[in-house]
Amino acid sequence: MRLAGTILTFVAGRAPTESWSRQRGRHKNGTVPVWALTGLWVGLVLAALAAAPCRADDGTSGSPIIQPMPPSAAPSNYWSMPIVPNPPVRPGQGSRPASWPGGPPVDTSWGSRSNQPVPGVALQPCDGAQIVARVGSEAILKSDMMDEIRDMVQKLVAKNKDSLRPQEVDAFRSHTMQLAAQSPAALRQALRTCVQRKLICQDAKNAIPAESWTKVEDELRKDIENTQVDVLMKRANVSSRAELEKKLRAEGSSLEREKRFIMEQILASEWIRQQVKRDDATPSELEMLSYYRSHRDEFTSPARAQYEELMVRYPDGKYPTEEAARAAIAQLGNRVLSGVPFAQVAREGSDGATAPDGGQRPWTHKGALACQAVDQALFNLPLGQLSPILESPRGFYIIRVTRREDAQVKAYRDAQVDIKDKIAKQRSDKQLKDYLDKLEAKTPTWTIFDSAEVARRPGATTY
Repeated sequence: MRLAGTILTFVAGRAPTESWSRQRGRHKNGTVPVWALTGLWVGLVLAALAAAPCRADDGTSGSPIIQPMPPSAAPSNYWSMPIVPNPPVRPGQGSRPASWPGGPPVDTSWGSRSNQPVPGVALQPCDGAQIVARVGSEAILKSDMMDEIRDMVQKLVAKNKDSLRPQEVDAFRSHTMQLAAQSPAALRQALRTCVQRKLICQDAKNAIPAESWTKVEDELRKDIENTQVDVLMKRANVSSRAELEKKLRAEGSSLEREKRFIMEQILASEWIRQQVKRDDATPSELEMLSYYRSHRDEFTSPARAQYEELMVRYPDGKYPTEEAARAAIAQLGNRVLSGVPFAQVAREGSDGATAPDGGQRPWTHKGALACQAVDQALFNLPLGQLSPILESPRGFYIIRVTRREDAQVKAYRDAQVDIKDKIAKQRSDKQLKDYLDKLEAKTPTWTIFDSAEVARRPGATTY
């Protein structure tokens, strides 16, 4: 009762001494303030609850509601133990309206949980989220591999852009992307590049202090934002970031993914430059001569030719039948034979990418063309003579060779500068291979092109 009385004293706002009550508990007119009466009432209720017995289930009086813990039962660190809140209450079935998508609410209690999907909700696999490789503790997703494929295709587009009309660039990129995405060799090469880049970035991150690494990443992000975003917009032929984002998402990527991809490329390239030094030591005469003899094909220029072309596209062109397309190409050839300049005929009637340039093709090496019929005619047709109609999967051609050079082998005395550069590159490539082999030997790696093993031991990576 002493504890209850003390609680009552402080809750009711009345001090144990009368003098304090007279000074603080009354108004100047002698009345008791309302807050004191309210506190007195609350104190009486608490005192009554502390003193009142509780009734057990059998009708007998039980223990008081508030019981002090016996000293022997309290742990030694009882008063310093942290207060842990109760776990949150899981919402009941009634908290989710039945009209929501996915059907009526289901029983979500712990005892009824299962791994079965929610009725009415069709789970769709996320394309690109498949793990295709692991490098240490990091995963490489299918979308990462496709980013590398996209970069390879973009380099190929840039290499062939001069031979494509502006309206053909997107179609060429899309077609090449489809072919590369279905080519095991291209996928294997792309994944190999992803794994090696990840190994290099991990090595750089482990070697650079954490605070410095954060600064490096921040500086790279700023540089990419200030310089590379404009390059991406120009490459995609768009004028705003919103258009770029839309186009990238249509291709299965995003601006943020492209920036991260560029950052990893720059990091790997700069780190390799520090780890693999170019060996500019002058090779001996014997070493240079031996390289020249064993790599003669590198100093051999294949036969090449310049030519003009007339082209009628079929079956993807404007002609309804093969006979109509063949008649159209024959008419173009007859115009040239009648004296109309070849360039004029090409500009007015050719469907080829070179039509705006009068049908002119740049130097083309032997074996470089996909159409074998055109490639053979290019190196067998007399100079200045029109070819017969040549058929290809894309349509029909008539060509005229304007210049041709036979294969040539560069003499040793003229190739020495090239030989020194090639030997220096060969040494650097050897250093790079040794460096990557060292990283692979100490880092567990696995790819989807490995054998049936779920994971491989360090140093056993295959592609």
